[in-house]
Amino acid sequence: MTVLIPFGAIFGGYMGGLMAEGGRRKAFINIARGGICSIVVTTIFNFWALCAGRFLMGLFLGAYVAVIPMTIAEISPAALGGPPGVTGQVQGCLGALLAGLLGMIVPYSSAEGALESRSWRFIFAVPVLVTLVQLFLLLFVYTLETPLCYQYAGDQEGYEKIMNTIYNKYTTVNSLLDEDTHSKRPVEQTAGEFLTYPYRNILWVAGGLAFFHQGTGISAVTFYCGEIFTMGLQDDSAELAAGYGILETDITSVVAAFIILYISFYIGRKTILQAGQFGMAFLLPCLALSTMYEMHTLRLVLTIAFVFVFNVSYGGLLWLYISEIIGRMGVALSAVIHFSSFLLFGILINVLDATISATVVYLTLFVLQCISIIFVHLDMIDNK
Repeated sequence: MTVLIPFGAIFGGYMGGLMAEGGRRKAFINIARGGICSIVVTTIFNFWALCAGRFLMGLFLGAYVAVIPMTIAEISPAALGGPPGVTGQVQGCLGALLAGLLGMIVPYSSAEGALESRSWRFIFAVPVLVTLVQLFLLLFVYTLETPLCYQYAGDQEGYEKIMNTIYNKYTTVNSLLDEDTHSKRPVEQTAGEFLTYPYRNILWVAGGLAFFHQGTGISAVTFYCGEIFTMGLQDDSAELAAGYGILETDITSVVAAFIILYISFYIGRKTILQAGQFGMAFLLPCLALSTMYEMHTLRLVLTIAFVFVFNVSYGGLLWLYISEIIGRMGVALSAVIHFSSFLLFGILINVLDATISATVVYLTLFVLQCISIIFVHLDMIDNK
């Protein structure tokens, strides 16, 4: 049941790239419609409906992840730097925080009436309402495509409209074309072209970053959050402590996302990423030692610190950087690699934890982090 969302997202990432070929705005509209349908299916009180709904959620989530960064990259003037590309991370962290807050109202124990309650269904109304607002804006307010879409379609009128909207409606189109930073965006390739030079080298970097995004250890750290926050507690007290613990990590993520939103305008992508990598490489052995010697308070502090460092570096920059160096299908393939890695590392963490110990998990991820540092140093070019 747990793997259905990331499993669906693997297919959804590629699907998003295909859907975006017909226009980014059209892709968003279709993904939003599909997302609403998946939520409705999930609310049906039936096991197989729940499975289907979760798979469909993953499918459209993966499509979102592929389409959002390419769209933001195509409508954002390069002179603005990184902040527009980080807005997706900010919104994702805010969404996780909202989900955590809503989760606090759901009964967990039989004493609270968990077996009879249907309150969890109303929580699904929140993403439905948000998606309906998005659909309304896409259908009646944001009616233009991205400049790149108009360029590929040869629609000069549409191109002039969106360029004047992005920059200044009083600026002449000729002056925009002279300084058109959108023409510097990555060109689009087919999936097959990524087997040829030089596109395979670009996909190597983008796919490697997507892979090591999960190799940072963020999945393991969040995996152990429940255990850390509920140490020594039982029953309802443990559930409440776990809920508050997740809220703490969500708030930390939001703070970090706003910080990366600011500093991405001034500091290069590679510089920020490397600083975060060294920070996480330091924290992972510390987490291993605190686990080995059962220093629970220190482990909790290190967990919060790790979540912060991840979101202020790798978490905030991944899709910004990928969308700056590669085109539509490259972003889609990177999304496929990202969610495949999420599934892979999730299984790996569960196996290592069940057969060996959490200490070994942290140390294994430390080794991966060191490999990631070498990869970024050798293959990633700074982009600001």
